[in-house]
Amino acid sequence: MRGLAGAQFALPAAVEQLRAGGAADASDAEPTPLVLAASDPANVWSLRVSDEPGTPPDSFARPRGARALLVLLSGRVVMTSDASARAVAVRSGVSPEVVEASARALVRHVAARRPRDVIVETINGGGAAGSPHAMAFMAAGLRITTAGLRYYATFERG
Repeated sequence: MRGLAGAQFALPAAVEQLRAGGAADASDAEPTPLVLAASDPANVWSLRVSDEPGTPPDSFARPRGARALLVLLSGRVVMTSDASARAVAVRSGVSPEVVEASARALVRHVAARRPRDVIVETINGGGAAGSPHAMAFMAAGLRITTAGLRYYATFERG
């Protein structure tokens, strides 16, 4: 089978735990977005996430680049990004609350690994500031600038 990375060797229970994304431990808590490298062996991207037999696997554009990032919520990819979060893609049909939580997780993940601010230049191929998701990104702590949506990482460290 092609495209399964190391997931094809996992026990079915382990795959289900990865899909749950930690939400199984806290029954009342809201699931938390998880940022994962697209190349991570725990990435179950290619596995079917629908419980309906005969349903085609969820399709969503794969990010390009060796250090591309995925943002998962309950095992479902809701957002993708390049390594520096300059180009972000948001899955269609995702609620503004999920986009906000996912954007917050993504920019904090990227900011923790670099000394500079994070600037989201494009969302779904268009300018970030004019995106329908811009308000959710701003609610996650980004600000509109001439370069795009900026997360001031220095404020967090400061």
